[in-house]
Amino acid sequence: MTDRTRDVEPEGDDEALSWAGDESPVAAKPARAADPVDVIVADAPADVAAEPQPVAERASSVLLVSSGVLGGIYLLFTIGWVFTAQNEPALDGLARVMYVLGQWLAVAAPALWFGATLLLTRQRPTPVKLLWLVIGMLLLVPWPFILSR
Repeated sequence: MTDRTRDVEPEGDDEALSWAGDESPVAAKPARAADPVDVIVADAPADVAAEPQPVAERASSVLLVSSGVLGGIYLLFTIGWVFTAQNEPALDGLARVMYVLGQWLAVAAPALWFGATLLLTRQRPTPVKLLWLVIGMLLLVPWPFILSR
């Protein structure tokens, strides 16, 4: 009787990953992308989870939430300026061009202020960023839209 050595065949899902004549008895499994939740749970020891969050993490979450709220307000301001820019008075020549240019710059101003504030205050503390966002919110109110309603 002949003794035949045969490779161990993989089971289940691993069967599709093997070729006839593979040398290793276990097929290599493809690397699975780790879920962020698994990584956080696996990497965090039990005693570390009970500690309070550092000040920087709390500040960044405060900045994230307040940036979202203020960003929504800036978006509403932009919409208000768009409605205002659509009502053009009857002007001639250069006055009309300058008026239209000023109106469309007013439309872009809230988005530009929001982006510039976040870009230029990256290295500043959170209260400074929020202060500049609030200053911009107060300066860029679409008064013609609010007062005409």
